[in-house]
Parts: sequence; structure tokens; C-alpha cells
Amino acid sequence: MLIVDDNRNNRLVLKLQMQRWGMLARETASPGEALRWIERGDPFDAILVDYQMPGMNGAELARRVRETRGARAPVMLLLSSVGQPLSAEDQAAFFAVLWKPLKLAQLRERLLEALGRPAAEGAQGPEEPGDSTPLRILIAEDNPINQNVAVRLLEKLGHSADIAANGQEALTRLEERPYDVVLMDVQMPRMDGLEASREICARWPAGQRPRIIAMTAEAMEGDRQKCLAAGMEDYLVKPVTLDALRGALEKSHPVDREPEDTEDTESGTLDGEVLAQLREDLGGPAPVEQIVGLFLEKTPPILAELRDAVTRGDLDAVRRSAHTIKGTSATLGARALSEKCKRLEEQARTGEVADAAASLTEIEHAWGAAEAALRAEIGRQPVPIEPGPAG
Repeated sequence: MLIVDDNRNNRLVLKLQMQRWGMLARETASPGEALRWIERGDPFDAILVDYQMPGMNGAELARRVRETRGARAPVMLLLSSVGQPLSAEDQAAFFAVLWKPLKLAQLRERLLEALGRPAAEGAQGPEEPGDSTPLRILIAEDNPINQNVAVRLLEKLGHSADIAANGQEALTRLEERPYDVVLMDVQMPRMDGLEASREICARWPAGQRPRIIAMTAEAMEGDRQKCLAAGMEDYLVKPVTLDALRGALEKSHPVDREPEDTEDTESGTLDGEVLAQLREDLGGPAPVEQIVGLFLEKTPPILAELRDAVTRGDLDAVRRSAHTIKGTSATLGARALSEKCKRLEEQARTGEVADAAASLTEIEHAWGAAEAALRAEIGRQPVPIEPGPAG
């Protein structure tokens, strides 16, 4: 697989996902470099290319590839933003056009279709459940080792998870976003699992609250009855095994949620749903933390370029910088920042930049809020434990 996109964050997300699917992926920011690889005969089965890139857009690259390889050209798929004008000729150059924000499940389906393979034959990560529905899971556990073990087990079963270090923190997380399952340790500081479970049952009615599964080091019948009486619906004895966890989750299902109000696309600094979906698609919090770290590192220099371009009145540079930040911030759920960059990009494209300085100020304020929210978000995620050397 060859990935061609001038946005480094997007390339990293896609490459990580391709590798998780068992594919060999190479990526580049340069359409020219991609073309050189094709011309020298490097073997690719498929190319995923962004439409809007400096120097050569995705449609131009596709035409050059077909001129070079003819009938032996790799399958081409295009990534494009909704609302981006595409001619019929441009679209005809590709097997499929995928619209941003990209759904990875849709990408996988179109890739398999393009390569002539039924979905059942597609590469999966190790030990993923064939047809089980991914669940949104909260782990309420104060022990970092147990937290990481639980996260790894859930990843093997195809689920992602967030962490709460005690019952009070679990309640806070549940107020912030809905979960389908809570894996609840019984003994925790500040608020134990029994008290937290009773509080969950009091705050959320049946059918709208997560299924609570107790995790305890005790296996006595009396303790089990206490857990059930507190509102827990299942009971796992530590150390929790993969088979036991699988059995408990097979009884769980996604919670029915009230439809979300999506009219205001700028409500909230950070869309937790986007990050949760990204963790689920990439197999856990570690790859997302890596991507967020890259975003936090690379965005300030681009903002500086944007500020300089606005000062100089360089519309092309304004459009390019705004476009870059727009895409990466949307990938990570920073909707307000993405929307403000989108407006400035459109202003630069049409030449209506009388209020560019004011737009830049709004972008900088939105960046400050997004940066703080993302740092707080990754700070809540567990630190993965790397396996030690064999021996």
C-alpha cells in the first residue's frame, strides 16, 4: 500500500491502521516522490492519495501513474474533503472516492473490494472477534499494572477502553461520555466499586446506564452477593483471564443513547467521540497518544507560518497553512479549531481576507483551548507496558 498525503498526522494514522490490518505500507508527503517510486517499478497493489496537495493534486498524480504503468497501474483510491469540487474526469481516475473525515471501516471495505477480496478474507489484527460489536468500556481500577493488563486483554477482543483510578473518577467520566460497560474494581480509594455502582444505578435508569462488571480478588459467595446487590451485573475474579473477560462481554451490548445535537459543529473544544473512535480503530490509546504528541509538536510552527502569511498578505500560504491545521485538528476531534481554519482557508481561496487578522486571532484562541484539552485527554490514558526481553 502506498499512502500519499502532505499531512503527516494523516499519513501516520493511515500507516498504523494498514499495519494493523497486516498490510505493508509506505508513505510519502510528496506526489513527485511517489511517482518516482512507481516509475522505477516498486510494486504496489493500491495507492491511497489525498486530493489537495501542493505541486500536484491527487487527480494529476493518478493520471501520471496511469500514463506510466498503463494496465498494470495499481488500484487508486482518493481522499477528499466534503464540498471539495471534483470533476467527473477526476473521479473517473479512481476506483473510489472516500470523503473526510474518513471512516476506517469504510476504507477497509473499499480496499478489499478494490483488490477483489471478500470482506471475510480481509486481514485482521490478532485474536479480533469476528462479528462482535465493539463496546465502549471504562476500566475503574486504581492499580496501574491491572489497568494495563485489562487494556491489553480488551484490545485482543477488539475493544478500546478508558481508565478511571477510583469510583469518583469513574462517575466523572460517565458524566462526560456514555459507556456500554464498566469493569469495576471493588476496592479503590476515595470511592470503592460498591458505592460507585450504587451511585451509577441511582443516576441512570435501566437501559441507559452501562453494564457493570465487578473485578475482585475475592471469590467468596458473600462478596458476590454484595456486588450484585450494589447493581453490578456480573463478577470476575482476579487475575482476570481472556476467556473469562470474553464471556462477560458477550452478555453485554451497546447502550441505547439519545441522539446527539449536531447542529452546532463548534460546540465544545474537543469531540470525545472522535478520539474514542480513533482509539477503537487503531487498537488502543498508545497510537492515538503518539499522534496527539505529533500534532502538539508540529502545529505551533505551522501557526507561526500562518501568522507570517497573514501579515504578508500571501493568500496561497494562508490557504495552505489553514488547510493543514484544519485537517489534523478534525482528525483529532478539535472541531472548533478545524472550523475556524476552514473559514480562513475559504477566505484565502476567494480573496476575501479583509478580516484575516480577526480570523487568525480566533484560530490562535481555539488552538490554545484544543492544546490544553488534548494534553488533558492523553494524560488520562494509561501508559502501555512494553514487554521485557525474552528470557
